[in-house]
Amino acid sequence: MPEASMDQLEQLKDLLSEPKQVIKLTDFMAHASKNIVSELNEPKFSLQMQPNNDTFVSRIQKYEEAMQSMLTKKCFLVDGHKNSN
Repeated sequence: MPEASMDQLEQLKDLLSEPKQVIKLTDFMAHASKNIVSELNEPKFSLQMQPNNDTFVSRIQKYEEAMQSMLTKKCFLVDGHKNSN
């Protein structure tokens, strides 16, 4: 999964800027979470493979890549909530 796109981050910033957008913000983050779960169900994350040093490191890198977009969004979310209080 690619990093959060600028369009997604702009949408997130817009949702964070308006307290009455909390439902849309929740939906936005739920959709992002569902995308991560869907990606983690792909064959490259199969639990059937036998780990060794190389496959373990590769698997961790794949998890990091899959989570990058969500982590970026969560950082904006946490920072936005700090700034609104």
